[in-house]
Amino acid sequence: MTAMKKYMQWDIPDLAYKELLEKCFFMSDRLNMAPYNCANTEAGDYVFPDKFIHSKKMTEPVPDMVKTAEKFKTKKDLSKKKSIPVQKIYRIYAEIEDCKPKIWRRFLIPADFYMIDLAHVIMSLFNMDGSHLYMFKIPAKENKKDLLKKQGLKADAIKTAIADVHDIHVTMDTEEDDLNSYNEDDMVFDFVRESFRNLPKTYNMYDVEIKKLITEENPKFSFIYDFGDDWHIKIKVEDFDVQADSADFSDFKVPRVLSSAGLGIIENCGGLWGLMEMREAFSKKSGEDYENYCKWLGTDEIDFDSFDVAVTNKKLKTLAD
Repeated sequence: MTAMKKYMQWDIPDLAYKELLEKCFFMSDRLNMAPYNCANTEAGDYVFPDKFIHSKKMTEPVPDMVKTAEKFKTKKDLSKKKSIPVQKIYRIYAEIEDCKPKIWRRFLIPADFYMIDLAHVIMSLFNMDGSHLYMFKIPAKENKKDLLKKQGLKADAIKTAIADVHDIHVTMDTEEDDLNSYNEDDMVFDFVRESFRNLPKTYNMYDVEIKKLITEENPKFSFIYDFGDDWHIKIKVEDFDVQADSADFSDFKVPRVLSSAGLGIIENCGGLWGLMEMREAFSKKSGEDYENYCKWLGTDEIDFDSFDVAVTNKKLKTLAD
C-alpha cells in the first residue's frame, strides 16, 4: 500500500540554522496532520513512511468524520442546545394544474433547502421519475401586482410599480442568461431596452436556496416537468413560518407530506389529457385503449385515487437525514 503526502521544500541558510529547522518540522507536522485516505484500502486505513513522522500527533489514528450540527432543529430540541437556531419551515400546497379530479399535496420543507431539493421533493410527491427536464417559474410581476392590490393601490400606480419587476426562471442550466449580464448603460435603443425589461431573470437551482426566491412577496410559483408532456404543478406557500410547537411537528422529520389526493402522473402518457383518457379506460376496464394501456403498463388495475403518505415520507427521510 502507498500513502499520499504533502511536503514542502526548504532552503535553509547557515544563519540561524537551528531556529529555521524547528520551524520546518513544525510546518511539516501542520501540513500532514490530516493525511489523505490511501487508494485501494479500507476506509480509515492509512500508511505513513516512518521517516516522515516528526510528531506524536501524526501517529494517532485519524478519527471518523463527525457531523458538526444536525440539519433541522425544533423548539423541543432547543431546550437541550440553546445555541442552535430554530429551523424555518414552509408549508406548501401544490396541485397539478387543470386536473379533474384534483391531484394535490400539502407538505413541509425547510426554507434553507436549495431549489433543486424542492424539485426532488415535488417529483417524489407526484410520481415523477426525474427522467425529463424541469424548471420553476416564479411570476414575480403578477405576485407584486396582487400584493399591491391588497394594499389598496390604484391601477395606474400598480402598473408603474411593476414595470421593472422581472419574472424568475429557475433551471438546471449553468449558463448566465442575457438579462443577468445586461448592462443598461451599454444599451442604446429604447426598443432593445424594453425587450430586456420583459425578460425573466434566471437562476441555477443548484446554487440558490428556497428562501432567497420564494418569499412573502413571491408566494405563488409553478413547477414544469417534461417539456413534451408539459406537466404544470401550481404551487403556493400557505405558511412561511410553521411553528415548531404546532400539531404538525409531532415526532417527524422534514420534508414531510401532511395530506394529499390522487395518484400523481404517469410518465410518458401524453400529459394531462393522456392521464385523463387512461383514467377513463381503467374505470371501464374494457375496450382497445384499456388493453393497450394494460400491455404498456404491465397491469390491469390502477387506483388513480391512491397515494401512500407513509411510504412517501419514508422515502423523503433520505433528504432529512
